[in-house]
Amino acid sequence: MSCAWKYRNCKVGVILGTGSNACYVERVQKAEFFNKPGAMDDDKVVINTEWGAFGDHGSLEFLRTSYDRDIDFHSINPGNQLFEKMLSGMYLGELVRLVLVKLSTSGLLFKGKVTNQMLVRYQFYTKFVSEIESEPDDSIVAVSEILSEMGIDSPSPKDCKIVRYVCECISRRAAHLVSAALAVLILRIGEPDITIGKFSYRLNFI
Repeated sequence: MSCAWKYRNCKVGVILGTGSNACYVERVQKAEFFNKPGAMDDDKVVINTEWGAFGDHGSLEFLRTSYDRDIDFHSINPGNQLFEKMLSGMYLGELVRLVLVKLSTSGLLFKGKVTNQMLVRYQFYTKFVSEIESEPDDSIVAVSEILSEMGIDSPSPKDCKIVRYVCECISRRAAHLVSAALAVLILRIGEPDITIGKFSYRLNFI
């Protein structure tokens, strides 16, 4: 929210980094737990949503996949921060890795080969997702180099395109989830002109 000093209509702040969170400006009369003597109903207060924990009580089960559940099960805080585990920088690379391993073991990628590197958790870094998506559509240089780091030598052009598509699907889903959550805050505030202050990890949301 610190950008409000320059943009007076900044009413939402969002972090898209290793983790994710958002805050927004709320009217005191709607902040049921806010109790300040002398506060007027039209006064404002900043609410920390802690939206990374959204879904911890089952509201995201219709969206979560087997890959989301795998990440949560093997995390240090199972059952917590479920929304964050679907979209933040700490987990996007691992989501991609899990999908690639599934495709490989199903014989749909890399001729069914799964390398030791691909089986190590969190070894497919989120920065790989950015690097792959930043590459021109007709190039496979970056994805080939990254796959080589993962022990997959001379991947076919088709394999490279599949890996890029998986990265795009994971990051696009993350972008849609963030967009939906921001839309809720914008509608909650109910003002026609709102600026969103953002701190983001180096990701290419499309």
